[in-house]
Amino acid sequence: ETPLYDEIRRTQFARVPWDQNYAPWRANLDGMACPSDSRTNVHGRIGKTNYMFCRGDTSWDHNQWAGNGGRGLRGLFTGQGYCHTFAQCTDGLSNTIMMSERIQGKQGGKYKEDGVTGRAVGNRVLFNPADCLVAGVNSDKTIRSPASWAGGRWVDGTPGFTGCTTILGPNEGSFSRTGWDGGDGIYEPSSKHTGGVHCLMGDGAVHFISENIDHGNTTARVPDHRNPSVQSPYGVWGALGSKAGNEVVGPF
Repeated sequence: ETPLYDEIRRTQFARVPWDQNYAPWRANLDGMACPSDSRTNVHGRIGKTNYMFCRGDTSWDHNQWAGNGGRGLRGLFTGQGYCHTFAQCTDGLSNTIMMSERIQGKQGGKYKEDGVTGRAVGNRVLFNPADCLVAGVNSDKTIRSPASWAGGRWVDGTPGFTGCTTILGPNEGSFSRTGWDGGDGIYEPSSKHTGGVHCLMGDGAVHFISENIDHGNTTARVPDHRNPSVQSPYGVWGALGSKAGNEVVGPF
């Protein structure tokens, strides 16, 4: 993809990610698509993706300003344009998720089938993540106020489009505190694979993580986004998302 990269560099990465008139953004790269999923047709002609950057086990400060002033310190990646060094991953690269997958957001209302995110569930994403599954989901398992952000723009650094968290568990739902794709939220990995999701670890290994992995206490308040060393309340799943929580990670 050298010509594509060279063209993006020529414009000094200055184009906004929703610019459908910029040819490089319209590229659909095979390596960014999971064969088990179908490509979304939302968000116009901009290229799609299934692969997400892990923000860790917190739903706080996922916006493009995160990373300044001691924010966004839980996962390997934080807001747009920010990441952490391997040296800061004191839990060990083999025990820390770098990327995972999400179903591309389709027109529809079901999370597992359509990859949608529930909008405007409020502070539940911060203080009681499990309550999102009650407040944001209808009795027929459709998502209230669904947004088709996931994977809709491969060049967009906001968590709604290209982020993931480790809070509720694989295939357990995606919820935004407001209606903004760059705001605080829970963006759990999801896939069309049976029983779990693939995760890329910091050491380059890929593991299939069962959706039955230990989730810990999902009613607990999310860890302080400014403090990387607090242990995750979300069991083995949360520990895999935190880069420096000092948790002991068992088999996964």
